Parts: sequence; C-alpha cells; structure tokens
Amino acid sequence: MPTDHVHKRVLVAGATGRLGGLVDVLLARGHMVHAMTRDPASSAAARLRDAGGEIVFGDFDDPASLATAASGIDTVFATGTAHRARPDGELRHGRNIAAAAAAAGVSHLVYCSGDGAAPDSPLPLFRVKHQVEEQIRSLPMAHTILAPVYFMENLFNPWNLPALRAGVFPSPIPVDMPIQQAAIADIIGLAALAIERPDEFAGKRITIASDEPTATRAADTLSDITGRTFAPDQLDASVLGPGLRALFRWLEQTPHNRRHAGPARPLRRAELAHLRKMAALAGSATQKPVPAASMPTWARARPQSGTRPRRATCGSSQPDSGGNLE
Repeated sequence: MPTDHVHKRVLVAGATGRLGGLVDVLLARGHMVHAMTRDPASSAAARLRDAGGEIVFGDFDDPASLATAASGIDTVFATGTAHRARPDGELRHGRNIAAAAAAAGVSHLVYCSGDGAAPDSPLPLFRVKHQVEEQIRSLPMAHTILAPVYFMENLFNPWNLPALRAGVFPSPIPVDMPIQQAAIADIIGLAALAIERPDEFAGKRITIASDEPTATRAADTLSDITGRTFAPDQLDASVLGPGLRALFRWLEQTPHNRRHAGPARPLRRAELAHLRKMAALAGSATQKPVPAASMPTWARARPQSGTRPRRATCGSSQPDSGGNLE
C-alpha cells in the first residue's frame, strides 16, 4: 500500500486489551507489529496473529520478558494497568516497561497515561500515573505521553449495564454538568500518528478529549439514535466501591483545566484531520464499529446488540462489558 511514512517495528504492550485496535491500524499501514500478551494462546492473541501481528510473550511483572520483547524494536506503545494491578501495580508495571524499552535501545516510547496525573492528586491512581510519567521523562529515550480524559466507552462498564437496559442513562456526575470524554478510536489514531511522526511528537504530553457532553445531551443522543428513550440519572455512589466514589467525586469537583500536571499541547487542525483518517482506518481494518470525535457520531458507531468483554487500559477508565445499546 502507498504510504507517506517510514515503516517501523513496533511493540504494542498489552495488545489484547482495550486499545488493542492499535495493532490493526499499524498493520494496515504497513508496520511490523509485535503484539505483547501474557497469554499467547488466547483467542484474542490468535486474532491478532491471523491479522498479521507477531505474538510475543511479555508480563509487566517479569522484567526479563519485557527486555526480550523490546529487543530490536523501534517504538514501544504501552498503557497503564490499574484495571488489574491497582495503583501500586501500575507504578511497578509502568516503570518496568519504560526501563526495558530504554535498556533495549528503543528510540521512542509512546505511553498512555491519564489527564489527571499530578503529584498532588487526591487520588492514588493519578499520583501513580504522574510518577510513571516522571520516570519516563528521566530516561535517555524519546517519549510521547498521551493523556486521555474519561473514556466514552466507560458508559458500558458493568455497573452501568442494568441502568441502560432499564432505559436509564447513568452519569458519574450531575446530569447537567458537562464531562470531557475521549473516544478510544481517537486515542488509537493519535497513538499511531505519534508513532509515525516521532520527530514532531517526541517530548510532548498531549491531553485527549473528543467531546464534552452533559448526561442530558448524551441521553437525548442515544434516544434519537436507538429509538429507545433514555432518561439521564446520576449514579448512586453508595452502591459503588470506595475507589469509584473517589474518582466520581473528583470528576465532579475538579475543573478540567486543573486536572493535569502541566500544560497540554493543543492539536493542530492538520493533525486532527489525520487522526480522523486513522480512526476510519481502524474501522476498516478491524471490521468493528469505531467511535469518532463527537458523542453523536460515536453513539451511531456503536453496535446495537451483543456484548463483548473488554478491559480499560488508561485514562479515567475502568473495565467495560461491551458496547451494546440495547
């Protein structure tokens, strides 16, 4: 396929996770992709192998396996792992993959952190994300840090599904308060852009937000698209665990412009146009619905039936249980 970029050998760490669509995008654009997973025999790994990826074993808790996986690689893409390892585990894992990449002579690390990362955050998760970012900055290796806000796909987290089935649009904050959200396809598209253009993106920390809807507006959007009526309602915090209660309280009380540790680099119009092309490519490569920049276009791209388990990997996110709207 004709390209306007240099083909690279890319290690995607955690390739069977929520941002695994990056593997499909990179393969479709001619890159050599090593898809790292703890379980090379899994069905998810088999799909990536069939798509053309080279499956490699790697465990964030096994530095030797990370060193082997990073050997001979041009660029490493990795994400946080708090969904399965909690904050202490995310700190350990982030440091391990960054150190392995630097020791292997990798020229560029693209790391997905979170918009809220800050040394003085009231949330342990975001203090840890900041520590990982600081570790990455200290290493003799070019890096790009992506910092998405709350994932649009969090709508389909397990605790939200009963409400959706009952015609309720659940919100972590008051329903008339806007909340910045990032679509996974936008994160994947920007990651691919950073991988292909390291000279421009090296040393940058980029906050990613696709839209800023209120739950009221989002519920109206879903109602229009699905033909069902969704009524917005704030989640009952008393039924959630302490970690989620703290996160949702932070989302409600902390203005967006005070959520990150440093100035965000704005995206230029040409980059956004390229990002949209990459998002469209992800859809054609995976034959799956792909969200786009705004809540309405994202919602129209969601499947209308069926569920598929997925896990969160970065940003203000938690595991979801598929993307159905019924």
